[in-house]
Amino acid sequence: MFRRKSATQTKNLLEYLASAEQERQQKSKSLIAQTAAVHEKNADLATKTHNLENLLQGALDRDSFIDLDSLKKTPRVSAFERNNPERLGYLPQPPSGLASLMPWKKKAYERQYEAGEAKYREDHHEYMEALHAHQRTVERDQAEVDAHNQEIERYKQDSAAGNPTAIAEYFELVLEKSPYPAGFLKETEVSFAPDTETLRIDFALPTIDIIPRTKAYAYDRFRDEITETKIPRKQRARLYALVLARISLRTLHEIFTADRSNVIDSIVFEGYVDGMNPSTGQAGRFCLVALKITRQQFDSLDLRQVEPRACLQSLNARLSGKPDQLLAVPPMTVDDRGDASVADGTDNLYLTQQISERDGAITAQSAQIAELESRLEAQRDRIAELVPELRDEQERNAELQVEIQGQKDYIAELESRLEAQNSDNAEHEAEQTDPLDDTQPAEALTEFSAGDEFSEAGMFAPIVGETAEDGAGGVQIPQRADEAEKPVALRDLLLGTAGLPANSDGEATAAPEELPYIREFVTIIDKLRKDESKLLVMLMSNSWACSEAYIQSAFPNQFVSSIIHDINERAYDEIDAALIEEEDDMYVIDEEYRHALEDALKLTNNQYMMSGRGRQ
Repeated sequence: MFRRKSATQTKNLLEYLASAEQERQQKSKSLIAQTAAVHEKNADLATKTHNLENLLQGALDRDSFIDLDSLKKTPRVSAFERNNPERLGYLPQPPSGLASLMPWKKKAYERQYEAGEAKYREDHHEYMEALHAHQRTVERDQAEVDAHNQEIERYKQDSAAGNPTAIAEYFELVLEKSPYPAGFLKETEVSFAPDTETLRIDFALPTIDIIPRTKAYAYDRFRDEITETKIPRKQRARLYALVLARISLRTLHEIFTADRSNVIDSIVFEGYVDGMNPSTGQAGRFCLVALKITRQQFDSLDLRQVEPRACLQSLNARLSGKPDQLLAVPPMTVDDRGDASVADGTDNLYLTQQISERDGAITAQSAQIAELESRLEAQRDRIAELVPELRDEQERNAELQVEIQGQKDYIAELESRLEAQNSDNAEHEAEQTDPLDDTQPAEALTEFSAGDEFSEAGMFAPIVGETAEDGAGGVQIPQRADEAEKPVALRDLLLGTAGLPANSDGEATAAPEELPYIREFVTIIDKLRKDESKLLVMLMSNSWACSEAYIQSAFPNQFVSSIIHDINERAYDEIDAALIEEEDDMYVIDEEYRHALEDALKLTNNQYMMSGRGRQ
């Protein structure tokens, strides 16, 4: 039974180890996948950040001029490559010689000739249809190309002639072909005033959503999740204002660079955002950037070295003090003299613009303070992130300390059990080398029993102090001749076989009422420790069956399965069978051995029917 249990425990251990290994592999795969996802997210974030930072510098390395001739098209239809079928290739050779005189040969030739002729007419018809279809395609494609190219030529002529619409369409095309990252609208409205040589641009700016909300991603392996570090609100608003300034300068650069004919003397630029005003809750179109710049002013700029917002402020541009909140600035218009002015010309609106400009100047002057505040906020965020991590680390350390202490206690228990096992082995060897002398009943009983029931004083009181002639109380005890010559063994005295006839081996014959195995159980009980004896008495007192939980409550801090294993090992030595079996979460004494075990426990006056019996 215990071999089967040992095999079951081994199987369970192997299954546990396999499950642990599978869990470890799953965690390893999860770690690899999550780490790869973090790298991918951070790479995508880095790409977006780089694109926003390179909005202006990237455009400076690119020529925005469009050669109108490059917009002309050429026919795209390829040449017709299908061959015209040859009639002779379809007709059979006529019969010659004697074959020409055979009627069936002539009929076969006529059938083949008619079939070849029909096949040729069919293929030739298909060829002609395909040829005509190809010619129609070529003509249609050529017509489209010619019309497009003629439109380009007319467009060139109109532009050269100073046609305002043609000029506006050209620069609108320049802005349309400007390569912006994903998420930019690229919607513009362009108009040209030839009398003032002023190009007006209404440009659709992106919303603040173009700025990422996350600074970086990281993988928390203890929580098995991806965490992110947020960009502080003020820093994100400052980045958004910087992006709007870059877009404005980039647009000016692309327009002046594309104007090879110098038809433009000045540009009025207005950047708009469509959204909802947070102060009124009303949807509308809000002007966040408004400026006018001349070619001379632009040529004096080195856009590779400027700070975008400071550059626009030097050009007297109107910049929103809070573009993230859609705080609008008054748009600009161009009067007949070409001077830029406030759109409605009212004093109140102009004063509002002046206030907005002063707000922008104050914002620029306090940029360093805002940067320090951003850094401080970032540090606070980082500290807030580290606090739960530190708390988790402390909890994990506490759990590890508890686990380590449990391992130490387990090792100490194993060492204690090993010492007890070594002591048992030493005592067993001593018993083997110096066996109990059971020829003196009184002395042997004193060593064998420490209880009151079978003590020397209680059991042999009648014969204490007797002489060879006198019995107890002066009464002489009659003796048989064989009793006087042969001492009585203690085991036979206990089992009630003293004085019975001996068998062929010289041992006493068992009494008729003796139960099987009682002699073996006396030997087993004599070798048990206190906890093992206690367990047998507990089982006997509970109708020979107890649950594992009940037994464990009586043996705290001990391994019940180990105690039962030791008992069964001793039983195997004597009766070649297990004494205690496990049935439905219950430990049960085999019914075959119960009566013999009970009598043996009484005979040996067990310590849990007594105290002091068994080895410590």
